[in-house]
Amino acid sequence: MQGPHQEDSSLQEQTCRPAIADRIVVYEVASHEPTDMQYKVKEKIVKHVECSLLVVCSQNLVLCLEKRLQSLSFSGEKIREWVMESQIRYIKVVGGPPGREGLLVGLKNGQSYQAGCCG
Repeated sequence: MQGPHQEDSSLQEQTCRPAIADRIVVYEVASHEPTDMQYKVKEKIVKHVECSLLVVCSQNLVLCLEKRLQSLSFSGEKIREWVMESQIRYIKVVGGPPGREGLLVGLKNGQSYQAGCCG
């Protein structure tokens, strides 16, 4: 028997998010031991989302498709959306307090922006 096909994955601090075609599953570290690589399910978002890039913050996900960034809660609700001038090529979480992490966004036209993950 064959399991679901994993399309992509993202890792941020103590959360991990493998992307499967019809859902997103967010995992968290099961133990605080630095050598223990076991994870447990934190949240499941059962909805198809199209994205070319995806990053995990402490309390939400940021999805990218073409010129659009969307911040989603772990329940799948859209928190915020940004529309850029050019196609997005790069996203990086650059730190900050939980729930207010910063994002570094690089565009195809060479511009870069800094934004808040959900605020």
